[in-house]
Amino acid sequence: MNTTLNVYDRAFNDLARNGQPRAFREFLTQAPAMFYALGERLGAVQHIVSFWRFRFPEGQMARVNADDLIDIFTDFEASLGFAPAQVSLVRPEEAARSVA
Repeated sequence: MNTTLNVYDRAFNDLARNGQPRAFREFLTQAPAMFYALGERLGAVQHIVSFWRFRFPEGQMARVNADDLIDIFTDFEASLGFAPAQVSLVRPEEAARSVA
């Protein structure tokens, strides 16, 4: 995100301070693709924030046990559209049974 804003700042400064419109013109021609990518990244961050707020509403104690946390991360991963993980998580009580 900073890279996109830095490109804009440099191009705008070149136009405003140096009277050179070329860099700003080039920025404007490339802007749709850059801002599409920027919007995509911001959308992903917003998804994380809204998911976390849904699972842990403000004003409530955010306590969660290991089993629930595994379920939360599994739900979150599914909400991102990832394929099922190739590695399965083993809950502590299952690990203890397999050793005994």
